[in-house]
Order: sequence, then structure tokens, then C-alpha cells
Amino acid sequence: MKQHRFGHHPHDMVLSEAQLARQASSTVERIRHLVELGLLTPSSGGAFQPADVQRVQIIAAYQRGGIGLADLAAAVRDRRITFEYSDRIYPAASPPSGRTVGDLMVQLGPRGAQLPDLFTALGLPRPMPERPLTQADEAVLPAFIEAWGAADMRTDAPLRAARLLGDATRRATEGWVALFMEAIDLDPQRRATMSVDTLGPRMFEPAVRVAQLLEPMATWLLRRHMELALNALNVESMERALEVHGRRPVSRDLPAIVFADLSGFTRLTDEYGDELAARHASTLADLAVAAAQAFRGRLVKQLGDGVMLAFGRAGDAVGAAFELRRGAEEQGLPPVHTGISAGPVVERDGDFYGRTVNLASRISAVAAPGELLANQTAAEAAEGATAVPVGPTVLKGVAAAVPLFRLEGPR
Repeated sequence: MKQHRFGHHPHDMVLSEAQLARQASSTVERIRHLVELGLLTPSSGGAFQPADVQRVQIIAAYQRGGIGLADLAAAVRDRRITFEYSDRIYPAASPPSGRTVGDLMVQLGPRGAQLPDLFTALGLPRPMPERPLTQADEAVLPAFIEAWGAADMRTDAPLRAARLLGDATRRATEGWVALFMEAIDLDPQRRATMSVDTLGPRMFEPAVRVAQLLEPMATWLLRRHMELALNALNVESMERALEVHGRRPVSRDLPAIVFADLSGFTRLTDEYGDELAARHASTLADLAVAAAQAFRGRLVKQLGDGVMLAFGRAGDAVGAAFELRRGAEEQGLPPVHTGISAGPVVERDGDFYGRTVNLASRISAVAAPGELLANQTAAEAAEGATAVPVGPTVLKGVAAAVPLFRLEGPR
């Protein structure tokens, strides 16, 4: 059985002139003009292909960028640009629903007023009420507002949820496109002189493979991260319940978790670009692997500009944290701020969960650049280091203030 990528139109589907205009949010007159210019090519029977929907929309994007139709048609004739790969690189276009943003706002009632702000939070252009909706818009937007707009939820929850998803998705997609252009290593000036026939195997075919991978991989990865987030929530909730009933496990030799992050990473990215920031993050991960192995622990995962390490003994965690800081300084990385928490953890599928994990992350967030902060259990297990009381500290997501200690040792 032949399989199609997610959301792709069947190849044997054809569109009439009017259907193409409707699905591309265009007009029949414009479709005919594009045919006259040679920018669209219908079959002998006057039918169009689903890929022509993307083509019409891409042409509109060129025009919004200030490129005229005559220049665009000349570039296509001269084989300087092509639309031949658009249906495999661009996501499949969703047909219009026949309704507008304003119609949906009325349908949603009082909550409909959030709709333009929702687009903005997702990182999309803010729509006017007369903007046509697609069938995909209508499938997800009302469901999103209903799910995040429950009566018992905070009123700002929908926009915050949208901003989280929008920021992550924008960074991933823009990053993939930028990385692809860097990876193929084609000088922009040279690329502009190459014909599409030369660029086909050099750039367009690899672009098809990368573009078709993003959507299914993003879906797979979102599901995996949802599993991890739910596991962490469930384990922490169970720990609280056990503690309330006096059933929290106690051990004299507790494991420990270390979170370490590069300070000023966002500013570094803004000033010097993603490439340098990515190199620093990769170097930190390499140093974390070496430090963990030297102290009988392991790198659990890399988290953007940070790392999470796990150890069977708190003393080993402290030693590795000092080693990681030293290595970062020698490599010229930005200062590392580190949080260490010792206590019971739950391990599943190679990852770690529970309040100890959450606490280490929160401690890292309040540590100053170059500073090692630890909870009391970890500080008491510190070997060869001095634990200086910082005092009870309010941590995000932690109900009561936590006594923290700054660990000082030889550099």
C-alpha cells in the first residue's frame, strides 16, 4: 500500500479552476492570469493538481516581498527558480472552511475575543476579523480555547499555553531551515548563479527529505516529552501523598541530581548567533559526560543550554559539579550555575523523576553565575568542600522556602 506523509493530498486528486481559486484563497481571474504568465500549468483538460494550491500561495508570498509577477515568470522560464518541489517541501495546504475569524469569534461567545491574541501568542500574524479560516483552523482553535478555558482555570492560561507552544515551534522550524542552509554549505552568491537543474540534487532533494521528516518527528517527540512530563508529575504527586502518611522512604546514602546551565545563554545567542551558542552547549555536554564518569554518575540528558546528571551518592554529585565548573572555566565557556539536590528519586526508562529532580532544577535557576548551590542533604554529604548557609530560599513551584547552602572548594 502506498503511504503518504501526514496531511498530504492524494496524488490522483485534481482541482477545477474554481476549486483551486477557493482552496488557495484566490480568485478565478488571478488563476487565469497566472496561467497566462506560465506560472501555473493546467492539464489538457484544464484541471490543476493539489500542489498548485501551494504554488499560488508561494507566488502571493513573493509578491508581498516586492517581487513582481513578470519578474517571477521570467525567473521560472530561465530556470533560476522552480515550484517543482513545493508540494513535497511545503506542508499541504488546508482547504478554506468558508468562514472567517469573525464568524468563529461570534461562535465562541465571550471567549472569542481572545482569538486574535491567540494567533499572536502562537507567533502567527494577528488576523483581522474578515480573514478566511481553513478547515485545519476550525479543527484545532475552538478545541484549544475550550480545553484551556475551563471555568476553574486561570484566565491567562490559554495565552500562556499558546506562547509556550508557539515559541518552541518557531525556534525549531526556523532553526531547522537555518541549519539546513548551513549544512549544505552553498555560498548564497554562488547559489544565486546556479540553475534549478543543478540545485535539484544539491539542495532541493535533500530539502524534501528534511521537510517531510519534521512533522512526523515533531509528533513523535511531543508524545515522548508528554510521557516524561506526566511521569514527573505523577511521581512527585505520589511522593507528597506518601510523605503526608509518613511513608516517605529514608536512606542514609541518598542519590543526588545535578542541574548545570550556562549563564547568559539567551544574550549569547542574540549577540553571536546560534552557531556559537550551539558549540558552547555541545562543549558543556562533553564536559558533563567526563565529569559524571569520573564520579560514578551519568549524563541523563541535555536541556538546551544545560545538563542533568544523576549519581548514586551525593558526595559524588558534589565532586562532579566542581569538576564540571572547572572544565567549563578552562574551556572558556560562560560561567555555569549549578543546583544539587540529594534525596529519593524514581528511575524509569533511563530518566529520573520526583521532588529531588524538581528541586535540583529550581536550585540551579537561582544560583548565580559560577555558583554551586545545594540542599541541606547534599551539602552535608559534600566531601572536601565548605558549605556556607544561604538561608531559606523561595523556589519557583516549591511551597515552602528551602534552606540552601553555597558550596565552596578549591578551584
